[in-house]
Amino acid sequence: MVSRIKIVGMIGAISIMYSCASNEFTTSSGVKVSYIKKGAPTDSVANTNQIMSLNIKWVIEKNNKELFNTSKNGIPMGIQCDTTMQKNLGKLYDVFSLLKKGDSVSFSLTAEDFYEKTIQSPLPDSVVKTDFIKFYVGVENILSREEFQQKQEAFYQQQRKKEQEMAQEMNIKDGVTIDEYLKQQNITAQTTPSQLRYVITKEGTGEKASAGKRVLVHYSGYLLDGTKFDASYDRNEPFEFILGAQQVITGWDEGIALLNKGAKATLYIPSGLGYGSRGAGGVIPPNAILKFDVELLEIK
Repeated sequence: MVSRIKIVGMIGAISIMYSCASNEFTTSSGVKVSYIKKGAPTDSVANTNQIMSLNIKWVIEKNNKELFNTSKNGIPMGIQCDTTMQKNLGKLYDVFSLLKKGDSVSFSLTAEDFYEKTIQSPLPDSVVKTDFIKFYVGVENILSREEFQQKQEAFYQQQRKKEQEMAQEMNIKDGVTIDEYLKQQNITAQTTPSQLRYVITKEGTGEKASAGKRVLVHYSGYLLDGTKFDASYDRNEPFEFILGAQQVITGWDEGIALLNKGAKATLYIPSGLGYGSRGAGGVIPPNAILKFDVELLEIK
């Protein structure tokens, strides 16, 4: 008995052979697909053990308004050609399963067919059921699962490196602003290599807090203009977390590690060690420099 997957592969082979003499083809579910570019005739469609690395964009056809684009994320979408994807993606899968490396195509589905019937998602505010959604799909590569995971990890490592470099540049810039503020306030602070500024206002006792320890901290948090955005003192509820476990912003992980039990300090945190370009909770703007008065109550 021929399996469903093998049937899909056979249909793909027939369609691709036909498309060599045409710039269009129609899937078994009735989707009309136009080639923008064709891959090498010797390449084959993906099998069930492979991942298709796809660049995808879709727009509202009537006004060309872009709704999604993988290029904005910087990484292609991975689709495995198996029965699960066939069930989840429906007509989209029917198109994907017929493509080979290097192929670029365009096709359209109604908004109702795509959002409600295929990906089972509410319609975007700017879209109505009868709108046509136009898709542009390019097959960057067909890879094994291991190869695809390696490419993803390499991409994320590169992204993390870029983010770290950008954060360090912002920290240096913020450090100049912090130093100007400290000078105006006649405050002398110490500076770490990461550009954190800190002033110990009360010495504690014993060893300093270290990574992996559970610490209990009282705090008041301010923007550099003096706006208070949060304070455990106001709630009489100290904050507990594991130091160095990335449960808090980097400036806290670094700053609290400078203290021992009972110590008090003021931390001046560049945005790259805080919430960066994303800000937080609607009360901390993007790229905000933060000031925290902290008190290390306990080290457990």
